[in-house]
Amino acid sequence: MGRRISDPRQLTLAGLVEVPQPPKPTPGSLNFDAELCATLSLCLKETPLSRTEVAAKMSDLTGKEISHFMISAWCAPSHGQHGIPFAMAPAFEAVCGTTRLQALFARLGDAGCLPARRPSSPNWESWSTNRPR
Repeated sequence: MGRRISDPRQLTLAGLVEVPQPPKPTPGSLNFDAELCATLSLCLKETPLSRTEVAAKMSDLTGKEISHFMISAWCAPSHGQHGIPFAMAPAFEAVCGTTRLQALFARLGDAGCLPARRPSSPNWESWSTNRPR
């Protein structure tokens, strides 16, 4: 391997890119049950689909039986132990056409999230045909 030469004129990325550090949670600070229920309810209000339709589409995407009763329980703060399973969050967002859960989790983790371009994105067709080659 070649030898390293240190050149003081050479720029580095050290200090230019801030790497997010995980937050230092305090006891009870990550209890966000009520906020999660409110976010789920808001997503359901914003989608034109009924809870039954959301449940059916989620069942199709996950291959697991999901009922509108389960979705109603996920949205009710009084059903504390019946919160949405983490593995169901991507299917819920995909069906409702939202990224509100990702934004909530990112904010709680003191991080950010940006939507990725992928084939399910509405702009994928135009991007894939107009991209530079």
